[in-house]
This record gives sequence, C-alpha cells and structure tokens, in this order.
Amino acid sequence: MKSADQPQSNVWRLGRRIVFAASVSIGLALAIIVAQSAVPGEVAATGINGPAISSSGTVSAGNAVLRTWDDMARDANMKPSAGVVPGAIINAPTIPLGEYNSLKAWAAQAHGVKGAGSSGPSGPLAPSIKGVNFAGSVQGENGEGFVPPDTHMATGVYDLVETTNSSIDVWSKVSSGTPALLKSVSQNSFVGNATDSLGDARVIFDSTWKRWIITIDDFSGLTNGSKPSYYLAVSTTVLATRAFYVFAVKIGTTPSGLFYDYPQLGQDQDGILFTANMFNGNSFFGSMVHSIAKARVFNGLGFSFGVFFASSGSGTLAPPILVNGDQNPSDFFLSAPVGSGVTALNKYTMTNSSRTQKNTDFAGPVAITVGSYITPPPPALQQAPCNVAADDLDSLDGRFQNASYQAGTVSANVHTITIPTTAFPAPHFYQVNNATNTVVQEGTFFKSASSYDMNPHISGVGLSFFVTWTATDPLNLLNAQVMFGGRVAPPTDPLGVMNVSGSAFSSPACITGSLDPNFGLQRWGDYSSVSMDPSFSGIAWILNETTPSSADWGTRGVRIGN
Repeated sequence: MKSADQPQSNVWRLGRRIVFAASVSIGLALAIIVAQSAVPGEVAATGINGPAISSSGTVSAGNAVLRTWDDMARDANMKPSAGVVPGAIINAPTIPLGEYNSLKAWAAQAHGVKGAGSSGPSGPLAPSIKGVNFAGSVQGENGEGFVPPDTHMATGVYDLVETTNSSIDVWSKVSSGTPALLKSVSQNSFVGNATDSLGDARVIFDSTWKRWIITIDDFSGLTNGSKPSYYLAVSTTVLATRAFYVFAVKIGTTPSGLFYDYPQLGQDQDGILFTANMFNGNSFFGSMVHSIAKARVFNGLGFSFGVFFASSGSGTLAPPILVNGDQNPSDFFLSAPVGSGVTALNKYTMTNSSRTQKNTDFAGPVAITVGSYITPPPPALQQAPCNVAADDLDSLDGRFQNASYQAGTVSANVHTITIPTTAFPAPHFYQVNNATNTVVQEGTFFKSASSYDMNPHISGVGLSFFVTWTATDPLNLLNAQVMFGGRVAPPTDPLGVMNVSGSAFSSPACITGSLDPNFGLQRWGDYSSVSMDPSFSGIAWILNETTPSSADWGTRGVRIGN
C-alpha cells in the first residue's frame, strides 16, 4: 500500500519490510499475557488428518473496548504516523524473493497460445446480475490513499460491510438499485488507533448468531512488541451501524520479532478462524493458525487461544468458512504450495476450535493429489498506454488469496496458476473431499482466448459455487474487468466446469499509479471476495477492484445469482 500524498518510495511493497515498534497510546487498555515456546516438531500420526502439531504457546486478551459510531466520528481525524521501516515487505511471497522474481520472469515469456480451457463461456444455469451493480469505496476516501485496495465485503441480513485499505464502509442492503452509504470511517478511526499503519482488513458475517466480524492488521509492530499484531472487532447486534467490541490482540512467538502478514479470516459454528504468514526478517517462517471462541468475543469478554504453526513448505494457509448450520467439529485449512510441477495441495485439520490450546487439536499436513500446476503465475498485461512491462498487473504467487468454502467434509478454493505452455495466468478451482483426501473436481477457467485472468475467490451453497476474478484483455482493448461465474451441482454441470457469466464492470482506464519498484509491477488486489447472502438462497455478492482513473483504484459490488 502507499499513501497518495506520500512519495512513490513509500509504496507498501508486495513483500516483507521491518516495521516500526515505537510506543504509542492507542486508547485501548487491554491486559495481554503471552506464554511462548519454540515451534515444536510434528508428533504422533492421527489417521487421515496427518501428524499432530502441538501448540506453540498461549495468547490471552482482556475484555474488549466498546466503540460506537459516535466514538468513531469523534476520532475521525486519526491518521497513521508510524510507518513501515525498510527491511520487510507487505504481502511477501513465501519463497525467496530472488527465486520469486526469476519464476515470474520465466512465466511472463511467450510460450504459446491459450487453448479453449475446461470451461465454456456460459452454461444452462450460469449466474447473472440480480438487480444491484454499484460503485463502492474509492481511493482517497477518509483521507487515505493506500494501494492496492484489498477488496473485501460480506453480506448481512440488513446491510453490507465493505473493507478496503481506505475505509470501513457500511452500505444498505437492497435487491435492486444502488445501496446507500450509511457509514464510512478510516480503519484507524474505527478501532481508535491514533498512529499505526493498518490494513489487510477482512470481514465476515455470522449468519447463525447474527454478528459482524472484522479483523485489521497492524503493520507498525512485530510480535513480542508493544503494539498489537491485529485488531478484532465484532458487532454487538445484527446491524453494522450500531456498536462494536474491539480487541487489540498481541501475539508473542519464539523466535521473537516475527512479522504478522497477509491475515485471513474464517469461521465455524463456534469459533473465529485465523491464519497469517509469519516472517523472520526476510525469511518465511511459516503460516500461523489460531482460533477464538465466539461465545467470549460476542459478549465482549477476554479470551485465550493456542498458536499453531504449519510447515513453511506449505506456504499460505487459507482458513475455511463453514456453511450456516454446519456442526462439523473439524475445520479444514488448505494451502497451494508455490512452485513448478506441484502435484498436491496440503490439508491441515483443526478440531474443537472454540477451546483453549489444551483442548484444540491441530494436525497436518496431508497431501491431496491434484493435477500438476505451475506457480507463481505471470503478470496480467494491460492495453496502451499501459502496455509496458512496468505497468503489468501483479498476480501474486499463486496462493489461495481468501478463505475456503466448507460444507461438511467437502471444501473448495481457487488460485491463479500458469496455463501450461503459455504466458497466461488463469484461475484454477478445486473441490476436495477431506474425509478421503481426494479431489472431487478441479478445472481452469478464464474470460477468453486472449485474456489475462487472476485475483479469484470462490464460495457457495451446498455443492454449487460462485466465483469472481479480474481479467484484462489488451488484444480486445479491454481494461481490468470485474468477472463472475459459477456452477451448479452435477448432473446439471459436468465436473471440472466453471461457467463464465461475463463481465459485471469494465474499468474506463488502465492503471499506472500503483507501481511496486521491488517487483517492477503494478499492485493489484490483493484479494477479492464472494459472500453468500444469508437471507436469499442462491444469491451471492461479489466485490473486486476497478480503475476509474490511471492513478486511482475503485471497487465494484455486484449482486449475482442463478
């Protein structure tokens, strides 16, 4: 991310940077106690879930601070002043930077022509736009100009909540027309932090207990320091326009001083699920996993949780979002390791997520064999005047960029790969049976034979799925488009097919104002979102990035369904 009113050198990089650990007063006095231990090795096997992993320590937090929208309005002038020190990079690849750049350069070479792929342009029940297609948050909102936007949105019963690197926005939920913007504040104002650089926010809605859950990363501190690792906010009611309980969560680790990066957010019936990439200086240490009991935080009460580490070779770990009413005691965390000729996903399993580390179990990895893939994917090209290498859009490293969708023992996720023998990135989805550690189906999809496709997310209901992603098509003079599609359960759609519905929005400009000198690319994403509507079966809401001008990002929210 970078601030629009700061020099280009202040861009928040797509990788690691060491962060300031200056002491500040943030208006949240929480008792934080951390027990630390070295990351343990794997121990006894546990059947289909793999070897057990012991907890690496306990984190305890005191009661929340209650913040109303009046509090946030009073604190509207809070702006970050504690920045990011050179040395660590935000949203870094999980392989060495030199290797990452070399693989990106190799993937960008023209190797051939994209084939027809496994998905047709549309199917008998491809989703369509259902009455709402609106412009969301924009760069510079609430005085913030960070890039990229980190687009994320969830759908509640009465409202929509959008998180970006500029704002926390609450929109009215409508079935047609344009939603009304009900609330909009910066992330600093939202949590009451007067100094730190915040970002990488995620939001989900608990459709069982009717609460909003938001997490925001604090980029100005390291583990074992004086600053929070992240903030957790939960609404006090079904309405996002009322009040939130806010917790400042500090995590301690051995070794100390790890950087908490690229957090992801999931949930099951009883627990809130977290993952984050942890870096020790410039080296990826592993993906951290933990969970927090909803029964505690929904009442503003203090909590404790155990910290677990996945193998560093597994890369970025995605938590699941379980469907409403699913009482499966097991949560399946998936990762797509980065590399060439990778033939397996990694699965980790958590049970008893709402307990402390003494009762929560974590195990893995288990390899789930898939078709061979190549990552990191090549960047996405833009049309003139952005048709130079420095204006190519970064497609990240091929990680799962957002939470998995889980129904019973079946889960699904999607990432960007390199289409074999070509220079094109494209989304590839998987549906896996975690009870048998096998793939139910997988397939690649994209807009057209000349498009560059990336930045996907997937969610669903039952065994049917919705997807969103970004596509550029310079051959056909198309700037970044908000794409969407989906599939319904067999026999309606054959296995491996994702119906491509089309574009919900085509950006009027290409982007040049998001250059990352570390990689020589324009930042994009760093993720998109699909949120299932808790009130209407077969309806989903998508959010993705757009470019209203060459120097600024925008967002687009769309209601889709079958």
